[in-house]
Amino acid sequence: MSGRFTTVLDCPPGQDACPLRVRLGGAMFRREGGEIVIGRAARPGEVYADARPARGDRPASLRLTGRTVGEALADLRRRGLTGAFSIGDFKPDGSGFMWDPPADWRPSGGRRVVGAWVRSSDSVGLLVTPVAADPEPTPEGGEGRS
Repeated sequence: MSGRFTTVLDCPPGQDACPLRVRLGGAMFRREGGEIVIGRAARPGEVYADARPARGDRPASLRLTGRTVGEALADLRRRGLTGAFSIGDFKPDGSGFMWDPPADWRPSGGRRVVGAWVRSSDSVGLLVTPVAADPEPTPEGGEGRS
């Protein structure tokens, strides 16, 4: 069982926090446990907190993996979306590495996309494997991630 519930809390004036009570019961919670995620809807264009690169398409309906960068960007433009590139590689088990190049960097149009994921309401992340001419990762605290 899963679902989504949205509520606006009445916060006491002058306090930094709002009380939230959650009651879970029933056999499902005793057997399988439960998970509560508290957050807010992303603002238009804001990168989703759970946007994570990986091999393949997430969701599968993106159908960009294996296409050239030029084909992928043309497809995204037709959908009214933009692409943001990351450089790296991931194994099927999810282990791997990646870094973010400068925001204005674009790989050649003939390179292959090895991963694609929804980043925000208007952008898709595109992963390409590294080649010698690519920008180097930035030092810790810079734009790169691993």
